[in-house]
Amino acid sequence: MRLLTSLALAIALLATSACASTVTLTPAVIAERGEKTYRAPAGQIAKASSTALRTLGYEITTSDKWRMKTAPKMVTKGAVAYGNASYAKVYVQENSVAWTVELLSRGDAVTVRAVPRFFANGVEQHGAWNEEFLTAQWKQLFSEIESNLN
Repeated sequence: MRLLTSLALAIALLATSACASTVTLTPAVIAERGEKTYRAPAGQIAKASSTALRTLGYEITTSDKWRMKTAPKMVTKGAVAYGNASYAKVYVQENSVAWTVELLSRGDAVTVRAVPRFFANGVEQHGAWNEEFLTAQWKQLFSEIESNLN
């Protein structure tokens, strides 16, 4: 039992130190980081966005002219094991990301709003997220969209 308590404490310390900078997905954060405006026809932006999602390995589960949603895609997998000479227990966690992408008409431009949804072992999670990871996810998606517009 002492080994289990020590292991749980070590994991908790690693998790809090590894996530020194976190961000909560508020409407303000999404507006600041999860939106990009492009001066191109809505159809072209919709095609660039859906192509970007597929290129990054996401399955688009629902789509219309102004909105698309993806199924979760596994992005990390980890395991923690503990035990002794006669007993072992392993916990495996798969972390997945899914996207809701909306196109918002803004006069002669279209804004892409990309909202990530996070899952741990298939269950949607809410709360604060590692800021570096979240920023990298948005950067990857918007870079791919932009490459499809050129």
